[in-house]
Amino acid sequence: MTRRARPSRSRAFVLFEAVIAMMAFGIVAVGMVSLLKQITRVSNVAQRDTILRQKLDAQLAWERINGFEEREEITEPDEDGVVFETKIVALELENYDGERLSNLFDVTIRATWTESYPPQDLTLQEYVYQP
Repeated sequence: MTRRARPSRSRAFVLFEAVIAMMAFGIVAVGMVSLLKQITRVSNVAQRDTILRQKLDAQLAWERINGFEEREEITEPDEDGVVFETKIVALELENYDGERLSNLFDVTIRATWTESYPPQDLTLQEYVYQP
Protein backbone atom coordinates (compact mmCIF):
# COMPACT_ATOMS: atom_id res chain seq x y z
CA MET A 1 0.00 0.00 0.00
CA THR A 2 1.29 3.41 -1.02
CA ARG A 3 1.28 6.16 1.48
CA ARG A 4 0.37 9.59 0.45
CA ALA A 5 2.14 12.43 2.08
CA ARG A 6 -0.14 14.94 3.71
CA PRO A 7 0.20 18.47 2.42
CA SER A 8 2.20 20.39 4.87
CA ARG A 9 0.96 23.50 6.54
CA SER A 10 3.94 25.47 5.31
CA ARG A 11 2.59 25.39 1.72
CA ALA A 12 -0.70 26.86 2.84
CA PHE A 13 1.15 29.51 4.79
CA VAL A 14 3.20 30.49 1.69
CA LEU A 15 -0.01 30.79 -0.35
CA PHE A 16 -1.55 33.00 2.32
CA GLU A 17 1.57 35.21 2.32
CA ALA A 18 1.40 35.51 -1.46
CA VAL A 19 -2.24 36.61 -1.31
CA ILE A 20 -1.44 39.21 1.36
CA ALA A 21 1.53 40.48 -0.70
CA MET A 22 -0.64 40.78 -3.82
CA MET A 23 -3.27 42.73 -1.86
CA ALA A 24 -0.61 45.09 -0.51
CA PHE A 25 0.83 45.56 -3.99
CA GLY A 26 -2.65 46.30 -5.33
CA ILE A 27 -3.27 48.95 -2.68
CA VAL A 28 0.09 50.60 -3.39
CA ALA A 29 -0.55 50.47 -7.17
CA VAL A 30 -3.96 52.14 -6.81
CA GLY A 31 -2.41 54.82 -4.61
CA MET A 32 0.34 55.47 -7.14
CA VAL A 33 -2.16 55.76 -10.01
CA SER A 34 -4.24 58.31 -8.10
CA LEU A 35 -1.06 60.21 -7.17
CA LEU A 36 0.05 60.33 -10.82
CA LYS A 37 -3.40 61.53 -11.84
CA GLN A 38 -3.22 64.35 -9.27
CA ILE A 39 0.31 65.31 -10.40
CA THR A 40 -0.86 65.45 -14.02
CA ARG A 41 -3.82 67.66 -13.11
CA VAL A 42 -1.65 70.08 -11.12
CA SER A 43 0.88 70.18 -13.94
CA ASN A 44 -1.85 71.03 -16.47
CA VAL A 45 -3.18 73.84 -14.27
CA ALA A 46 0.34 75.25 -13.84
CA GLN A 47 0.92 75.06 -17.59
CA ARG A 48 -2.35 76.88 -18.33
CA ASP A 49 -1.44 79.51 -15.73
CA THR A 50 1.90 80.09 -17.45
CA ILE A 51 0.19 80.43 -20.82
CA LEU A 52 -2.30 82.93 -19.38
CA ARG A 53 0.52 85.01 -17.88
CA GLN A 54 2.33 85.08 -21.22
CA LYS A 55 -0.86 86.11 -23.01
CA LEU A 56 -1.45 88.89 -20.46
CA ASP A 57 2.09 90.19 -20.97
CA ALA A 58 1.57 90.12 -24.74
CA GLN A 59 -1.73 91.98 -24.40
CA LEU A 60 -0.08 94.67 -22.25
CA ALA A 61 2.74 95.00 -24.80
CA TRP A 62 0.11 95.39 -27.53
CA GLU A 63 -1.56 98.17 -25.55
CA ARG A 64 1.80 99.92 -25.06
CA ILE A 65 2.48 99.83 -28.81
CA ASN A 66 -0.95 101.19 -29.72
CA GLY A 67 -0.93 103.87 -27.02
CA PHE A 68 -3.21 104.16 -24.03
CA GLU A 69 -6.58 105.83 -24.19
CA GLU A 70 -9.46 105.59 -21.78
CA ARG A 71 -11.72 102.68 -22.74
CA GLU A 72 -13.28 99.35 -21.80
CA GLU A 73 -13.18 96.42 -24.19
CA ILE A 74 -14.01 92.71 -24.22
CA THR A 75 -12.42 90.68 -27.01
CA GLU A 76 -13.72 87.63 -28.79
CA PRO A 77 -12.13 84.32 -27.70
CA ASP A 78 -8.75 83.77 -29.34
CA GLU A 79 -7.47 80.47 -30.81
CA ASP A 80 -7.05 79.02 -27.30
CA GLY A 81 -10.43 80.24 -26.05
CA VAL A 82 -9.01 83.11 -23.96
CA VAL A 83 -11.19 86.21 -23.58
CA PHE A 84 -9.55 89.51 -22.58
CA GLU A 85 -11.40 92.23 -20.69
CA THR A 86 -9.39 95.45 -20.90
CA LYS A 87 -10.15 98.54 -18.84
CA ILE A 88 -7.97 101.63 -19.15
CA VAL A 89 -8.68 104.62 -16.90
CA ALA A 90 -6.77 107.90 -16.87
CA LEU A 91 -5.47 108.73 -13.40
CA GLU A 92 -5.81 112.20 -11.98
CA LEU A 93 -2.94 112.47 -9.53
CA GLU A 94 -1.08 115.44 -8.18
CA ASN A 95 2.44 115.75 -6.83
CA TYR A 96 3.34 117.39 -3.51
CA ASP A 97 3.34 120.83 -5.15
CA GLY A 98 -0.24 120.38 -6.39
CA GLU A 99 0.77 120.00 -10.04
CA ARG A 100 -1.31 117.54 -12.02
CA LEU A 101 0.55 114.47 -13.25
CA SER A 102 -0.53 113.71 -16.78
CA ASN A 103 -0.30 110.65 -18.98
CA LEU A 104 -0.81 108.18 -16.12
CA PHE A 105 -3.19 105.29 -16.68
CA ASP A 106 -4.59 102.47 -14.59
CA VAL A 107 -4.56 99.44 -16.89
CA THR A 108 -6.50 96.34 -15.86
CA ILE A 109 -6.52 93.31 -18.14
CA ARG A 110 -8.41 90.19 -17.14
CA ALA A 111 -7.82 86.99 -19.12
CA THR A 112 -10.40 84.22 -18.82
CA TRP A 113 -9.73 80.79 -20.28
CA THR A 114 -13.24 79.49 -20.87
CA GLU A 115 -12.34 76.23 -22.62
CA SER A 116 -10.35 74.79 -19.74
CA TYR A 117 -11.80 72.79 -16.89
CA PRO A 118 -12.14 74.34 -14.44
CA PRO A 119 -12.34 77.76 -16.15
CA GLN A 120 -9.31 79.82 -15.22
CA ASP A 121 -8.90 83.56 -15.01
CA LEU A 122 -6.01 85.86 -14.21
CA THR A 123 -5.92 89.63 -13.75
CA LEU A 124 -3.09 92.05 -14.45
CA GLN A 125 -3.31 95.56 -13.04
CA GLU A 126 -0.64 98.19 -13.56
CA TYR A 127 -0.18 101.92 -13.37
CA VAL A 128 1.44 103.01 -16.61
CA TYR A 129 3.08 106.25 -17.70
CA GLN A 130 2.80 107.04 -21.37
CA PRO A 131 5.39 109.63 -22.42
